Amino acid sequence: MSNENDFIDTTTQVEIIQDLSEKLIKHYVFPEKAEQIGKHFQQCMSDGEYGDINEGNLFALALTMHMQE
Repeated sequence: MSNENDFIDTTTQVEIIQDLSEKLIKHYVFPEKAEQIGKHFQQCMSDGEYGDINEGNLFALALTMHMQE
């Protein structure tokens, strides 16, 4: 069983963002908005906003907050 506080590294963050972006574009009711969300995730990653986040639950929270922006 996985612990909600599992350590994640930058490589895992990139994989999660790519997978989430692909799923949003494929399944979200507004594909254009899904693309914008994916780009926003990428920009946040480039800006280092996820650099200090190494716990899975905190990363999920950050992604959720950025998706809602």
